[in-house]
Amino acid sequence: MIFSGCKFTESSVGVYAGSHESYKAFAPLFDKVIELYHCHGAKDLHQADMNFSKLDCPDLPVDEEEMIISTRVRIARNLAGYRLGT
Repeated sequence: MIFSGCKFTESSVGVYAGSHESYKAFAPLFDKVIELYHCHGAKDLHQADMNFSKLDCPDLPVDEEEMIISTRVRIARNLAGYRLGT
């Protein structure tokens, strides 16, 4: 769990769960890290609002806007409980 953080000390967290069971087995550690890093307590619920019109995005300067050819958005999801095809 902590190997990456020990090897790469410049990383921001450096604690990783190798499995779903790791989150349960080491809940006191992970709960504290998540609370400090993401400001969410163990009993907090995630509130998602996917309405893009509520975003407050400033316009880019024209010279910067012209440099953008494409963009990539990365998301991660928990797939626990979903059967994946083999």
